[in-house]
Amino acid sequence: MSKIILRELHIQNFATIINEKIQFQNELNCIVGETGSGKSLILDALQLIFGARADKKVIRKGCDTAIVEAVFTTESKEILGYFESLGFPFDGNEIIIKRIISKEGSKSYLNFQNCPNTILNKFSKRFIDLVGQFDNQKLMSSDYQLKLLDEYCSHTKLVDEYYQDFSSYKSDLDALEESKSRLAESSARKDYIQFQLNEIEKIDPSIEEEEELISKKDELRKTKDSQELLQSALHLLSEGDNDILSKLGYLKKSLLGYSEKTDDILLSAIERVEELSFELSKDCNEFEEESYQKIVDRLDELQKLKRKFGGSIEAVIETQTSLQEEFEEIDLLETRIKELESKLSATRAKLWQKAEVIHKGRVIGAGRLAKEITEKIQNLNMSGASVKLELTQTDQLASSGVSQLKFLAETNQGEGFFEFKDIASGGELSRMLLSMRTILSSKDSISIFLFDEIDTGIGGKTAKLVGKALSEVSDNGQVIAITHLPQIANFANNLIIVDKSFVDENNRTSTKVNELTKKTDREVFINQMADFR
Repeated sequence: MSKIILRELHIQNFATIINEKIQFQNELNCIVGETGSGKSLILDALQLIFGARADKKVIRKGCDTAIVEAVFTTESKEILGYFESLGFPFDGNEIIIKRIISKEGSKSYLNFQNCPNTILNKFSKRFIDLVGQFDNQKLMSSDYQLKLLDEYCSHTKLVDEYYQDFSSYKSDLDALEESKSRLAESSARKDYIQFQLNEIEKIDPSIEEEEELISKKDELRKTKDSQELLQSALHLLSEGDNDILSKLGYLKKSLLGYSEKTDDILLSAIERVEELSFELSKDCNEFEEESYQKIVDRLDELQKLKRKFGGSIEAVIETQTSLQEEFEEIDLLETRIKELESKLSATRAKLWQKAEVIHKGRVIGAGRLAKEITEKIQNLNMSGASVKLELTQTDQLASSGVSQLKFLAETNQGEGFFEFKDIASGGELSRMLLSMRTILSSKDSISIFLFDEIDTGIGGKTAKLVGKALSEVSDNGQVIAITHLPQIANFANNLIIVDKSFVDENNRTSTKVNELTKKTDREVFINQMADFR
């Protein structure tokens, strides 16, 4: 199992602490000291490391800044990969978190990089469990409780498979909603696209045709001009009321016989004009007005398309291609929706099948787990207490399946069951959560367990049982607990002693911290703890 260990906590100018370095051991660390000595300052400092909001009031009077720095170690490649995924890689096996609190605000650093507190929160939620007066107690979360139940049931592989399938299902469901939304927006557009496509397809434009039509029009225009010119000439020569041949005929009548020379010239002129008129009449044909008009009308149709769709046949054809693609996309959207609906229907059926199998396994496991937790609680001198896990099946698929879980507890027989979060006594709640931890700590990803108020309202035999339970949890992770009871401290691998009796040169009280790791030193100190108040 991937583990991370808190090795060292360095605190400077923090409330009554001037400059203290605290060393932690792998297993059970108990923070002890007389009431008011400043034990809770260590957990306050750790809360900052875990991303809590900083208050400038913690800065020691006369100082500009307060500094809290924690060094964690791990040998896990998985944890290394986790920090790399967050963008805060580290070399070796040390993870270093630092908070600097000034009157202007606070700064956070993770592995020597500026770090938002949200990242520290992510880190703590993944690896740290806080039991006591904390806002982020994991064990109070129904989602987390369900996760632990799955770990206890040893069917996490099936749950993970379901989660992956559900994630794909949710992704397809989102894709379906998006496709339907796009289709709704596109339905009116589709009719408009079809209308425009029909308009273009009816004309069926092409660049080659336009060029050919323009060329033919120019040729016919030239032919028409030429024919009009020939007609005018023929009219002038021989077809008018007062044409040249008529006038020459009149001259012939008037001048013929005038002289031999004038007769020759006149007759030659008439012959030449008649010859010219004959030659011109051979080239003069009727103009193909109907063909010319068809070309003009066709070019007018193309011109209207050009004005509407970009100013050129190239632009019209590009628009046509674009509209066709958009039309096809809408058709594909309709096909995609049908495919998604079919796929989702099949996936939904499989998910329900898996979810119901998981739920049945949870129901069986919940009964066993409730019985074990109840036995543990009663062993902690809460003989009338019991726990039950209320598991109901929902009618909606969720990422965790179709199960809703409530951890319910009855602290005294006959008083009724309440959710853990509604248990009034902090001491009783802490012992219940501790009981859960002794059973589930070996199956969880949590590495560090912090316990506050664990000894509230207990003593004697109960305290000894609580100490033993804390020691059991420390077999599967590092435990840090605040206590004032020698029966609990006796189980510690490391005693962290907080003393507020030291007075500095300015006659100000300061908190000192020492660790006792040697068994003999711990025994001597534990014997003195009975005098703590």
